[in-house]
Amino acid sequence: MTEELSRARYTLSEGDAATYLPCKSHGSFLRMFLGPINVRANRKDVQLKVKEEYYSFRDRTAYMFLFFPLLLLVLRSQIWGGCFPALPVQLYQAWLLFLYTALGLRENILRVNGSDIRPW
Repeated sequence: MTEELSRARYTLSEGDAATYLPCKSHGSFLRMFLGPINVRANRKDVQLKVKEEYYSFRDRTAYMFLFFPLLLLVLRSQIWGGCFPALPVQLYQAWLLFLYTALGLRENILRVNGSDIRPW
């Protein structure tokens, strides 16, 4: 009886039946970096959705990756008189830390789920 219960528990948490159940909450830390995606993707359509979300996130942030330094350079020459204040530069560096952490986490999740994504 105990063995059957453990096998049923495994099937519900890790097996094919887990794809039909609502996903567990991953906590606010992972939700902040990953967004509303499911970390464990057993079915092919869920894996493709996670991969599409990764590419969408990467493409959206690529524009900001170019926009923020240009904005800092324009503000330096127009408003700040040739000097960078510490706060805007530190905010940009914090955003870069968030970006690379989020992209790294999403890429590793894709690898674990069986995607053939190339590293950046």
